[in-house]
Amino acid sequence: LRDPTSSNLRNNHQRYIQNILYYSKSIIISTARPHTMDEELMNIKLKEIKDGAFTGSELMADKLLVDKPLLVLVMRRAGCFLCREHAWELSSLVEAKTIGGEVDLIGIVKEVAPTKEDVKTDAELGVGEFQSKYFRNYPCYVDEDKKFYSILGDHQFSFKPYTWNPFTLYKDFRALQNRLSEKKISGNLKGDYAIKGGLLLFSKEGAL
Repeated sequence: LRDPTSSNLRNNHQRYIQNILYYSKSIIISTARPHTMDEELMNIKLKEIKDGAFTGSELMADKLLVDKPLLVLVMRRAGCFLCREHAWELSSLVEAKTIGGEVDLIGIVKEVAPTKEDVKTDAELGVGEFQSKYFRNYPCYVDEDKKFYSILGDHQFSFKPYTWNPFTLYKDFRALQNRLSEKKISGNLKGDYAIKGGLLLFSKEGAL
């Protein structure tokens, strides 16, 4: 994977994060709850994971707010190719401190193996691989009650194509394959795909 410290790549990363933050913001604004976010975070229980398994540590989400803003990457699936691409780009930006200063970053997933869908091992599900290979070992947690997903609006994943033009679909699919291959990003089709993820940015005071 490419070195994120080069100036050209850093500029590309900055444009990328501007786009993803704008997209995430549009979702959050339209679905925000009437009560304050610090109260919301106090009611979200998270289970820490490492190497695709629970560590035994649990905490409420508000404890993650210390002295920096907090970026929360909410994953649709840990094995999702595009989710892994987003995770790599975002963690690269945070590590290089090119998104406006220092922020804390965590990842949220729905499940670890074994799952209700009968995925028996993490080798199949890919949570450990996601964290170590594509998320630079930033902290990851399971949100079993899917409350972060509710903050994002519980948007359902759809297989409906964005266009019915077969030539456009083929061209875009080939471009996607080539891009992921160039970045050496692999994945799988295992796990709960129904609810979309997204990106949440909290101030150190808990404001969304």
